[in-house]
Amino acid sequence: NMLIIGAAMRKLVHIIYGVLKNKIPFDPDYSLKSP
Repeated sequence: NMLIIGAAMRKLVHIIYGVLKNKIPFDPDYSLKSP
């Protein structure tokens, strides 16, 4: 389903953008801690 793929890609892009913007190492638990 393209909708699922698109949502997953967008989430991944947001994670990568957040890491680059905040200059922090990748945290696999970030999605669990954020509201």
